[in-house]
Amino acid sequence: MAVPRLVDIADDKKAQLWWQQDDFDEFLKVRIEIAKAYKAAAQTLGVEFNAVCSVGAHSFAGYQAMSEAYPSLKDESRRGLGLGRKRSRAKNRVAYISAVTREQKRQHDLGIVDEEALSRVAGRHSKNDQEYAHFLAQTYYEQDRADEAAEKEKEAEEASGESICLPDMEASGRKESQSARHSRIGSNESTRKADDDSPSRFWTFSRFKELLVVSWIF
Repeated sequence: MAVPRLVDIADDKKAQLWWQQDDFDEFLKVRIEIAKAYKAAAQTLGVEFNAVCSVGAHSFAGYQAMSEAYPSLKDESRRGLGLGRKRSRAKNRVAYISAVTREQKRQHDLGIVDEEALSRVAGRHSKNDQEYAHFLAQTYYEQDRADEAAEKEKEAEEASGESICLPDMEASGRKESQSARHSRIGSNESTRKADDDSPSRFWTFSRFKELLVVSWIF
């Protein structure tokens, strides 16, 4: 049986298998719209941009202000967008590349190849971003588990006939469309209470400030 060459597949068939340029253009467009919306929300609240990121001190208030002003974005997520970290990310990227290229030049001048040395240099200059990524992963995991637990508790109370009073923002549901798949947490954000007193949320945000305050330049 002959297997057709992938390059010969029609464009519409390729689009069913892989992301196309139009898809990436749309991702970027939505990302820019989200960033602008949350920047406006931060200005409305009178707080720093980073304070309305998904783990910021005003994350829920930021979501409320954003969704009221831009209802079309209410199911889009801030996760992974690095809101408020544009300058920090750029600074870290330049520092990383500069350090690695300097080490490469040093080894070239000495006529040696030391991959372990390169690894150490790269690891040292990517440590803060690595810790930040680990922090976000842990925080998102805890947030999702807390949301799931709250949803189960709500279902159990409803099943037992007990009435439960929820703010309007918590009634938005958790529908997940394929077009918004990359922003799944948007619906979760709409269910998180403004006065959330989950110990894990306060602990992780406190840890976040301790770990990354040096590298955060807004």
